Amino acid sequence: MPMSSVFLDCVKHLQDASGVSKQFTKINSLENNGKKVTLYLETGFWPKTGFMIKSDSESLEGKTLDDGVEYSESQAELMKYLNE
Repeated sequence: MPMSSVFLDCVKHLQDASGVSKQFTKINSLENNGKKVTLYLETGFWPKTGFMIKSDSESLEGKTLDDGVEYSESQAELMKYLNE
């Protein structure tokens, strides 16, 4: 699945859930053993909803953070998803 499709699916899911148009900002990326995970969070105050996109040479997938994440938890969420 193309990157743009996974990205748009995550954004659409989060906007549909809230009924409000949201803007997302790339926060951080991690890479390990050929996998890359990138975290995108909504602009505004914490906790923030958002999503992560994981890619490697064979696949591309997204995971939404519907319940929001605090700044102090964001790096741990990235590491956890990278190692899944």
